[in-house]
Amino acid sequence: MANVPEFAVALCACFQIGAIAAPLNTRLKSAELRPLLQRLLPALYIGQADLYPQIAATDASIVPWNARFIVGDPVDDPWTQGLTRLLEDGAAGPVKAEPEADAPALLLATSGTTGQPKFVTHTQAMLTAIIESARHLGLDDAQTAAIALPLAHGFGLFLFLACLQFGAPVVLLERFDPDAVLDAIERHRCTWLPGVPAMFGALLERQQARAGNVRSLKVCLSSGDVCPPRLQERFPKLFGTRLRSFWGATEAAGSLTYGSESGPVSRIVKGAEIRLIDDNGAPVPRGEIGELALRGPNVTIGYWAVPGLIEDTLTEGWFHTGDLMRQGDNDDLWFVARKKDLIIRGGLNISLPRSSASWPPILRFAMPP
Repeated sequence: MANVPEFAVALCACFQIGAIAAPLNTRLKSAELRPLLQRLLPALYIGQADLYPQIAATDASIVPWNARFIVGDPVDDPWTQGLTRLLEDGAAGPVKAEPEADAPALLLATSGTTGQPKFVTHTQAMLTAIIESARHLGLDDAQTAAIALPLAHGFGLFLFLACLQFGAPVVLLERFDPDAVLDAIERHRCTWLPGVPAMFGALLERQQARAGNVRSLKVCLSSGDVCPPRLQERFPKLFGTRLRSFWGATEAAGSLTYGSESGPVSRIVKGAEIRLIDDNGAPVPRGEIGELALRGPNVTIGYWAVPGLIEDTLTEGWFHTGDLMRQGDNDDLWFVARKKDLIIRGGLNISLPRSSASWPPILRFAMPP
């Protein structure tokens, strides 16, 4: 599903009864969905009518024929049922369950430098730690958030859950459209806006063309890719507030918040366990470049392989991010590069199909348009 209310209802229902939620990218086609579904072996499917054809084109045995529920208009498929049928089945009374805090609760698919999609496993305890860290991003019940980030990805989902936890009103947009976002900000007086650099670039262009009233904005946060300095320079002139950037990962969100300066700089959250290491795993001196490694309750327990098997991702308790950084003054960390070649477009990772050893450096870390 895209960012529709039924998404939030289904997600919270899974958390309440101890089921594992696995939201899937709405851009995926049937050929890409098939291997993911084969690894998930889902017991239940909920999706939007206009997206269902991609599921219907996969193997019929993967998704149970009597457990496919559709949001919106009916589809021409005898195996599907309307979502209201699922709600009716649960009307007899509350489901009594005691979910385990350390059991898998959420699987988020991510594509890394290997090119093979991985399911990052989150527990409810891990999600709690991530959500609490959102306070360092200026989020509280006094804010009104506009969220157009896809909830199928960690960035949008974590912050959406944080809004629910803190009681911050959310203006949820089904899909990103710069005009719709600007209209929502003006209409609902939104104060808090997260996004990826490509989204903020589009918003900047449309605001320059139409000049809507966006002066209610107080906190604008960019993540998912390096935010171009020119974008950060131009942003305050049209939006009346700074565009701040910070580092995050699906496997380990919440250890860093935005830095005090412009550029690819983040600040270490108080209490976070972080170190920069060399190729041998030894800490590097302050000011030198090292790979970011971190650990803590906000770090994933591993990658979901198949039901009942989770692959460990940690090295002696530390998650190695593959991102090279250097520590500046105080608790500021400056992003330098990836250890492995990776293209990031619109906040999404795209692995390289062949060796890029001969590519010019400027092509190795592509910026969104």
